[in-house]
Amino acid sequence: MANFCPVSNLTFMSKVFERVVAEQLNEFLATEELLPGNQSAYRKRHSTETTMLRVLSDALQQLTDSK
Repeated sequence: MANFCPVSNLTFMSKVFERVVAEQLNEFLATEELLPGNQSAYRKRHSTETTMLRVLSDALQQLTDSK
């Protein structure tokens, strides 16, 4: 028990707390529809690949609409 250092547990606890808060915040923002539909950052199942596919699809759609 002499080697027990409570300060070493702060990093672990802060990471757990951060994850819990982030999950609750993301859930709240999603259920209240406060995030724009095109936002990909910090969202599940949204990545840079998803964004690039959306941009490419929009560009191709504009090309076909203009013809």
